[in-house]
Amino acid sequence: MTILRLKLIQVCSSRRDRRGSGISNSGSQGMSLLSNTRLQLKMKLETTGLNMPRLTTVESEIFCLHGGLSPSIETLDNIRNFDRVQEVPHEGPMCDLLWSDPDDRCGWGISPRGAGYTFGQDISEQFNHTNNLKLIARAHQLVMEGFNWGHEQKVVTIFSAPNYCYRCGNMASILEVDDCKDHTFIQFEPAPRRGEPDVTRRTPDYFL
Repeated sequence: MTILRLKLIQVCSSRRDRRGSGISNSGSQGMSLLSNTRLQLKMKLETTGLNMPRLTTVESEIFCLHGGLSPSIETLDNIRNFDRVQEVPHEGPMCDLLWSDPDDRCGWGISPRGAGYTFGQDISEQFNHTNNLKLIARAHQLVMEGFNWGHEQKVVTIFSAPNYCYRCGNMASILEVDDCKDHTFIQFEPAPRRGEPDVTRRTPDYFL
């Protein structure tokens, strides 16, 4: 419903923009009201975004998040104590959860992204053991087949945007978990688009 209202505002705005110097005072008042409505909607959307969960657990066994682990976080209870209703900071545990990536090297490392950390198999194994988890499911890195196992299947990267940027040629996937806690990867390709540019297999440097 909110998106529909935004679309209607866009239509109303474009019609007003095409009018010339004949806009009356009542029209100007209408535009002021429209501007206020836009601002209110923008604030509501931002508030909604800030209140959305940053991560979750599935059946208390699969830890789902965008990025990766943080040296400041040992347990899930540490995360539950966060005030998540905030802008993402440039550093600290909240930043790490959104920016960190798994790595083949052990221990913690400095992330080449300039935010978050890299973490090795020893880190993910310890985190899973401490929190009685079986799997860390995360995104943040493009993988050509839509999903990619790491750390001896203690971590999986899932990328759900097919043919990223309309030029990467990657498949996408989602992870489906059934009532028996068995999981299956469902892969999919992009829907055909008229006039779609040629697909290249080159991966953007910032995803490597």
